[in-house]
Amino acid sequence: MRKSSVLFLVLCVFAVIFTGGCSFRKGAMPEPNLKIVGQVTDEETGTPIGGARVADHLYGGSTTRPCQETWTDVEGRFVLNTWYEEHALVVSAPGYPPKISSLLTKAFEKESQVEMNFTVKKAATQASSAQKSEP
Repeated sequence: MRKSSVLFLVLCVFAVIFTGGCSFRKGAMPEPNLKIVGQVTDEETGTPIGGARVADHLYGGSTTRPCQETWTDVEGRFVLNTWYEEHALVVSAPGYPPKISSLLTKAFEKESQVEMNFTVKKAATQASSAQKSEP
C-alpha cells in the first residue's frame, strides 16, 4: 500500500472516530437485525478497557445511514446493534491507537448475535520511544 493511501485511510479513521455526531434522518432504514457483542481488553495485561468506543466505520453518520457506535462498560463489554453485511469495526480508547477489524456476517441471516473481541495495544509514548532508540 502506498504511503499516501495509508495516510488517507488513517485520516478517514480519525474523522470517523472523533466526529461522533450523527446527521441521520430516522425512518430511512429498517431496525438493526444483528447484535455484535464482545469485550475490549489491553493486549499486554488483559485488563478490560472501560469507556472504549466501538463503531462501524461504514456507518460513520450520514443523512442516509445512522451512526452505529457504542461504548464499553467498566468490564470492557459492548453491544453494537447493526445489520447483516460487511462491517469495518473501529475500536478507540484514550491512550490506545485506533484498531480496525473486519467482520462479514452470514448472508442468510441465520444468526441474531455474533461475538467479536478486541485486544488493543497502548500507544508508545515519546519518552519510551526515545529510551528504546538509545544504544
